[in-house]
Amino acid sequence: NYYAQTLTLVDKYADYNKNIKVQFIDTQSTEFSAITQKYTSDSIGYGDILVSAKKGDNEKHKVVGFKDIYNITEDDTYAAYGMTTSTVSGNNIETALTGAIAYVTSTKTKKLAILTGHSKTDYTKDYTEMLAKNNYEVAYIDDQLVTTISNEFDAVMIASPVTDFIGSEIEALAKFLDNDGKLNKGLIFFAD
Repeated sequence: NYYAQTLTLVDKYADYNKNIKVQFIDTQSTEFSAITQKYTSDSIGYGDILVSAKKGDNEKHKVVGFKDIYNITEDDTYAAYGMTTSTVSGNNIETALTGAIAYVTSTKTKKLAILTGHSKTDYTKDYTEMLAKNNYEVAYIDDQLVTTISNEFDAVMIASPVTDFIGSEIEALAKFLDNDGKLNKGLIFFAD
């Protein structure tokens, strides 16, 4: 059922937007060989989706792989005997494909800074992976004392702090968020 959902949704994207072209290519064809030679920096295989957009001479692409599309659980109970089983338990095609389309069609990459100097444990791995798939660039600021935050960032994240921010750090955050009165910056906060 998950595979049928994927095919249905992929076809719907082309129905909803005339600028989207869907093409299925046999991995044994010469056309597929040409694609793998063109995108040598990526490993493209059976079941993967290649999303690309071209504007003028510039082309951006992203490969949406099997593990991006499906939730896979593995049972290695019998790994000592050389056997493992994998089960597809969910479908992420909408998020994965929409993120890939947003990535290849966007003209600007958003930047997020994660302030980790006050955190004991980093709980942001899954969140930052999701952001990376959706055209965000993530940087870490590990300073114990935050004095300034660069305007190159669109937002900052404070994840599970275990110590308080002092007055000058709060002022640095306020200055970043104010952005000379433009108020176009973001702050994301996750409590521990």
